[in-house]
Amino acid sequence: MDDKIRENRLRRVAQRQELRLVKSHRRDPRALGFGGYMLVDWNNNVVFGEVDSARALDLDQVEAWLNRMTPPERMTREQRAHMHGAGLFWDGLAAWVTNLPQITVRVPGPSRSRRPVHK
Repeated sequence: MDDKIRENRLRRVAQRQELRLVKSHRRDPRALGFGGYMLVDWNNNVVFGEVDSARALDLDQVEAWLNRMTPPERMTREQRAHMHGAGLFWDGLAAWVTNLPQITVRVPGPSRSRRPVHK
């Protein structure tokens, strides 16, 4: 998909979530943050990313953040690949997360019959 088409689609997704997608205005391709994005709310408070800095987002990161509440069964294979490519995993309940919680299950050892102690 063309980057401009994808950018416009992500702008519409952000707008439905009451956010705005802001692109860096840097013209020099060697400049820090060139071509980067950030998400802001309608009061211009930064929600995710920071334009014109090292924390500027690419379109994959923006898409992953905007789709963080969409269950994988409602996504296309390409969208799921973007989520996994951004290092996100479905927690099985309600959101994509950066790391799954560690579940530790204690398995009891083999039962040993206690021998009566003879005194």
